[in-house]
Formats: sequence, structure tokens, C-alpha cells
Amino acid sequence: MTVKEKILELNKQFQTSYFDKDFGFFSYTAPNMINQIKIFLTSVINEQHPLRHSISKHIELLDTQLEDLKALANNPSANQWIKDKWLIGFKQNVVHACNSFLQDCWSYDANILTQVV
Repeated sequence: MTVKEKILELNKQFQTSYFDKDFGFFSYTAPNMINQIKIFLTSVINEQHPLRHSISKHIELLDTQLEDLKALANNPSANQWIKDKWLIGFKQNVVHACNSFLQDCWSYDANILTQVV
């Protein structure tokens, strides 16, 4: 599996997840999925890599999503409709972070995306 395929797979897993299937979705499942994406992105681009600064904004976006997920999970007044609406935004932001990472890698050196992981 290549770097690009792995990122697309992790993103697809998050995009196709739905919280009705899991009562711990906002407190456990979704944060773990986002953390998997973050770990993979940072494993592809190490600390000394010239793209490290560029990907930090994608990591920050994912961190923001984690913070919002925690807040939503701890909000007792958040009903299913509210969670549905938030989930749409979460998914859009995660896909944006993944696609922006792919674009940054492709712009810098497309060979990054074809590395086998």
C-alpha cells in the first residue's frame, strides 16, 4: 500500500463511520480515527522534512476537530440532531486536511505519495 492509498483509506474509514453504530463514537471511535490519521501524516513527514511546517496546519485542523469532538461528547444537551449536524462539519474538515496533505506532498515531490508503507 502506498502513502496515498493509506491516507485515502484512513479518510474513507472516517467518512463512512456513523455514530449510531457506536455509543462511544464521539468520545472514543472518532477521536481514535482522527489520531490514526495524525500519526500517519506525521510518520510520513518527519521533523526535519521541508514539508513539516506545511503539514502542521493540517494537524492543527485535525486537533481542532478532536477538541470539538470532546466538547460534543461531554455536552449532555447535545441530541442526535445536533450531533448529526456537527458530524457533517467534522467529516468535511477531515477530508479537507487529508486532501490538502496529499496536494502539498504532490506539489513538493509526488514520489512521497508512491512510497510503500
